Amino acid sequence: MRNLLIILPLLTSLQSSSQVNTICVDSLNTSNDTMIYSFVEKPAEYKGGINNFYKDFIKEIKYPSNQKEIQTKLFLGIVIDSSGSIINACIIRPLYSNHLTLLEQECLNVVMKLDNWNPGKNEGVNVTTKLTFPLSINLK
Repeated sequence: MRNLLIILPLLTSLQSSSQVNTICVDSLNTSNDTMIYSFVEKPAEYKGGINNFYKDFIKEIKYPSNQKEIQTKLFLGIVIDSSGSIINACIIRPLYSNHLTLLEQECLNVVMKLDNWNPGKNEGVNVTTKLTFPLSINLK
């Protein structure tokens, strides 16, 4: 039986703009001119807490069947709008500059399904926020 260990540190605000995946967004969502905040008074939070996010992530992810072992660290970036919906997700530093691996694609698919967030707040107002977190995956 395959054992899965995922180490997920606390969610933090995204500061770097060194993404190589072009689907990552920066400070302005050009589709509707909404400002995307990296630093806010209260960051967006998964409903039920970050531990529930990790549990839900582990339940949803499906690994490529041809791989016996997987050991990698990914940096996920997400943008959560003022209503608490994920409007963008990306791998900040993908393994390859021109495409995502199957595992990276699966991680993005799972994150987009986990659309159960309380929006970030700035000066008491719900705002669109950008978050990033590392994801270490060890599958044996």
